[in-house]
Amino acid sequence: MTQFKNILIFLFVILPVLVSAQTNDIELVKAKLREVTLHYTDQTAAVNAEKLELQLADGKFSDLNYADNSAAKWQWGVHWQRLTSLAIAYTDSTSNFYHSGILKNKIVEGVDYWLANHSKPKNAWWELIGVPFEMGKVFILMQEEMGAERLQKILPQINLAVRPDMYYYWGRATGQNLLWEAFNHVYASALVGDDAGLKRAFAAAANEIIITKAEGIQPDFSFYQHGAQSYAFGYGKAFSLSAAQILYVAHGTKYALSTEKTNLISAYLLDGQRWCSYRNMLEYTAMGREISRPDSKTKTIAMAAGLMSKIDRQRSHELSDFVSQLTKSPEGGYRGLNVLKGNRYFPRIDFMVQQGGHFMMTVKAVSKDIVSTETGNLENLKGYHLGRGTQFIVRRGNEYEGIFPLWDWEKIPGSLCEQTGKPLPVYDWTKGAQGNTDFVLGVSNGKTGCFTYDYNKDSIQAHRSWFFFENEMTMLVSGMQFQRPNPVFQSINQTFVVGNIFVNNKILHTENFISTKVKSVWHDSIAYIFKSGNLNVVVNSEMRQGSWNEINRAESTKIIQNKLFTLGIDAGKTAKNGSFACVIIPNTGVKSKSQLRILKNTSVQQVVYNQSSQTLQFVAYAPCEILLPWSNMIVSVKNAGVGIVQQNGKQLDVVFCTSKTEEIHREFNIKQASKIVF
Repeated sequence: MTQFKNILIFLFVILPVLVSAQTNDIELVKAKLREVTLHYTDQTAAVNAEKLELQLADGKFSDLNYADNSAAKWQWGVHWQRLTSLAIAYTDSTSNFYHSGILKNKIVEGVDYWLANHSKPKNAWWELIGVPFEMGKVFILMQEEMGAERLQKILPQINLAVRPDMYYYWGRATGQNLLWEAFNHVYASALVGDDAGLKRAFAAAANEIIITKAEGIQPDFSFYQHGAQSYAFGYGKAFSLSAAQILYVAHGTKYALSTEKTNLISAYLLDGQRWCSYRNMLEYTAMGREISRPDSKTKTIAMAAGLMSKIDRQRSHELSDFVSQLTKSPEGGYRGLNVLKGNRYFPRIDFMVQQGGHFMMTVKAVSKDIVSTETGNLENLKGYHLGRGTQFIVRRGNEYEGIFPLWDWEKIPGSLCEQTGKPLPVYDWTKGAQGNTDFVLGVSNGKTGCFTYDYNKDSIQAHRSWFFFENEMTMLVSGMQFQRPNPVFQSINQTFVVGNIFVNNKILHTENFISTKVKSVWHDSIAYIFKSGNLNVVVNSEMRQGSWNEINRAESTKIIQNKLFTLGIDAGKTAKNGSFACVIIPNTGVKSKSQLRILKNTSVQQVVYNQSSQTLQFVAYAPCEILLPWSNMIVSVKNAGVGIVQQNGKQLDVVFCTSKTEEIHREFNIKQASKIVF
């Protein structure tokens, strides 16, 4: 009898409470999905609602070619992206189209037109991820207007990637592809009140928000997708937003992900992506083929950081500062300045960055088992030399914004390559983009860092190193060997012309200047100091033109033009143990002088000393002895590696690395030690 009473109590008292709590959680998820879709959606359709509304008639957009099955911009996919933009305009209470009956009918007609006429895309991403994502957004905002019948027709498409034991994308989905599909499943489950579907989708997302050495967030907070490829600002920026959306939507419900997952995404944003960005610039070699897209680069990251600031109390202020850094003010500038200062080395992607508060300098290389970039869907058609010593120098943040159609892609900043003048080879996705050298290595003490690249590509060999200090950087090249039919060029920079160019402290009045007597070049508040021996320094400021279509067949053929500042060293057609050096000082005057001394630049060792900070950095390519500037002390190294020696009073702090996983820290008394052995 007692057992029967307990059952009755459960049925009539406890069960309704549990059902009500579950219903409340699902309704909260739906409400948060509407909020996220309205205010934290990175819309690809960069056209205003007024124009879209005029173009939409009889269910289709007048300017779209629905027979075009392009992989990068499938027109049916663009159709749904535009429907999302219009659904946002219809639902947003501040919009001129808020609850417009005319617009509602047009959006419904657009959905019906798709149901009756859509075709199958060539690129499966659109079918499994892209279109279902937009469907979820449209229906979560306009579920009542769409009606139950349309929802039932759409649901199978939203859930197309959902398999009995996985999410499908050419096999088991991983990385950002999985997060997209799990989030699509969240939309579909919330729309029909499917508790089991929500549990599964949030759990799958949680399992992907991890530190991994496969695709996803790496141990150094870089990001891989499509193999071991740096993709923090392509797939990786979408990962930031998807993860932040999922965490925020589940927060405060029974589906909430653990605090550990929240902490990880905040760390990925602040300790990874923020270090690789400056004001409105996101590091371009981490974009993969998206470097050839002209759309906004920063909005996605800003929205992700904004969402995370709402749920991560510990790092809320840092996340808000990051949003300010990336967000344009009404006057057109950027609200926040970079507050980061120091050096960071990312061994998982062969990348180093120096943040100076009012500047950023970076270098990206590629070792064995790492992929430099990719070409696919007819995107990034000229990216052959990307990531092969690519360097960027920024102060405002917009130095390279929109420049890529105009670049000479055989002179991208930092490249060392033959100037063939011919169309560049095109990668088949990542095939052929792998590195071919073991010795790509960096060392950082948090303030400064040294990075080296034992370069060997297209029959050109060289020891290339970058020595980053608090306010300047030295690039050294030694052991250069090649014999080519065309000149080999070391690019230093290629950016927009801003104001006057000075050579040897005098204004340059010609567009093309070549000389072995160039000691210094100054442009746009950056000084370049050369030690080029008998090699020609080339300074060019000619007008260039091109179109986005030349690097991405899905983009416009409209010709744009502008003057570019191109600076580099002509290394000739033949070199045998060649060498040269260039010091780069950002935010400085025309007659500035370097605090750095280049002590050695040979095929065995490269050594740079900063007298003002009492810091020495070195690269040893073979066993050798490094002579220090303190009482003739010597560092003896038995293996190739990179090191930093810092004087602190009577102590020398030494950091030495021979591999990406082995770092040695030691302290020595200057008066007691004459020889330091590693």
